[in-house]
Parts: sequence; structure tokens; C-alpha cells
Amino acid sequence: MKQLCLVLNFMLLTELVGQVYGVTKISFLGSRVRYNPKYFSNLTVFTENSTINADFKLLKLLRQGIKANAEVQLRLKNSKTHQKLFSSVLNVCELIVSLRSTIFKKWFESLLKFSNFMPNCPISAGHYYVHGWEPDATLIPSYLFAGDYRIKGYCFFGNYKKKNMEFIVEIEVDAVIS
Repeated sequence: MKQLCLVLNFMLLTELVGQVYGVTKISFLGSRVRYNPKYFSNLTVFTENSTINADFKLLKLLRQGIKANAEVQLRLKNSKTHQKLFSSVLNVCELIVSLRSTIFKKWFESLLKFSNFMPNCPISAGHYYVHGWEPDATLIPSYLFAGDYRIKGYCFFGNYKKKNMEFIVEIEVDAVIS
């Protein structure tokens, strides 16, 4: 009985989301950014030809202790809103220098090829850019179905959503996985 419920739930989810197999590409559609002017000036993030581009000046060192809340949301078929699939609070410096291969580490390593980011921490003040980043299909986890997604990143110092949290930057990107 339990297996039948699992199969029925999977079939329902498949119908709601759309195609399940054959995920080959992620296309970025749009982006939004908000930042703390104590840390950034002229921070621009935009999508062009299904890729991510960014240009910004980091005004001061991002020291050890910087964290990011990474969230992935899915918009179900015939829905106007996105629903949270998962979120995770990451230690950014630990992610950058870690030898452990996680999905977030793989995305960062891919991003390095299209940017002037450095694979070290703390992150020095200076001018940074990303030009034409588009992750290949191997970077899309098999548990993400084809569909419309919103990827959110929120960087901060302190504890997420607590009084001691210091906001650094928030980036949202809309994407389609096909």
C-alpha cells in the first residue's frame, strides 16, 4: 500500500511539473538584485542569451564568517507563484576552500571559468565580473525536474533571520530547466 501511494504521488508530481526525463539545459530568464551599499557599488546582475552576467565593485573585504542562504523554488504548472523545494544555509568560505564535492561547490567551480572570482577566502575588495555563465547539464541535479524555477541567494553575517544578522546581498534568478 505504501509503495502504491509513492507511485501515485510520483505520477501526480510528474503531471504537475511536466517532463521528468531528458533534462539537458538550464536557461536563465531574468534576475533581481538588492545589496548593502556598505559592501557594494554599481552591482549589476542581468541575463542575456540565457546566461548570467554580473559586474560589481566590492568596497570592503568579505571576511571569514560570511554565510549564504541558498533557496530553490519551483513553479508548478498553471500556478502564478513559486513554492520552496529546499533551502540551505552555507558557510561561503568553507564552501570555497572545501575539498568536498557538493552541488554548490560544483556550481561555484563552474562559475570560476566565466568570472574573475578567486577560489580563496576572505574575499578582497575590488572589481569583479561574470560573463556568460551557463551551467552545463551535468550540474543540474537529477532530482530537479524540467520546469520553471527561482533560485535565491541571500548573503549575510551573523545568524539568518536573527537580530544579529547583517545583510550583504540578495540575488534572485528565474530559470527554466528543459
